[in-house]
Amino acid sequence: MNEEYFLTELGIYLKVLPIDKKEEILATYKEVFQEGIAAGQEEEMIAKNLGKPKDVASEILKKYDIPFAEKNIYKKGWEEIKPQKKEYHGPRFNKDYTTHSDEEYFTESPEEPYAQPQEKSSNTLIKLVLILFNFFVMIWVIIGLFFAFLAAWILVILLLSAPLLGVYLFLTLPISAGIFQLALTFVCFGVGLLGLAIGRSLTSLALRGNKNYWAFNRRIFKGGR
Repeated sequence: MNEEYFLTELGIYLKVLPIDKKEEILATYKEVFQEGIAAGQEEEMIAKNLGKPKDVASEILKKYDIPFAEKNIYKKGWEEIKPQKKEYHGPRFNKDYTTHSDEEYFTESPEEPYAQPQEKSSNTLIKLVLILFNFFVMIWVIIGLFFAFLAAWILVILLLSAPLLGVYLFLTLPISAGIFQLALTFVCFGVGLLGLAIGRSLTSLALRGNKNYWAFNRRIFKGGR
């Protein structure tokens, strides 16, 4: 029995005393524990030397001519709480930590009966918001980007095929006009090559982003994060 349990049980037996007298007596015994601890004694040893709380209370009440009444404080009232077993989740050493007094090596695993319903409700709300976002926003963004990329690639293909038109114009137009048109189509071909390089990078990035976004949606609807 440690200090807390000793003083609690003693206080139950001394309820018949005036509150100020009861607090004075409990303070005195608290000082006894503090002095003993300061001298290097264990709380259990101090309590053992003092005796059982009911015996101590009986002696005190005799001084005030108050009959001592046995109290059944273990079955229906206050009861000493036994320490719960703690699971050890740390590294294994050549030491039995199941009886170690340092609680930092142990972690309790309290149950949270209300955590699961709250999490389920939160997931349902996230799914609903995601569906609405996809329907009213994301689907239109994807359609717009699709047609924008389609138009850009058609333009790139036309620019890359411009030299074919330049050769035709060179053969059908007067020499000076034909040379100018041929040179202009090669400039367009150069712009097309630049567009091809940029377009490949942007298209790859857009496809990867689209794939990751729908993979994120699948994780959400499967209950993941």
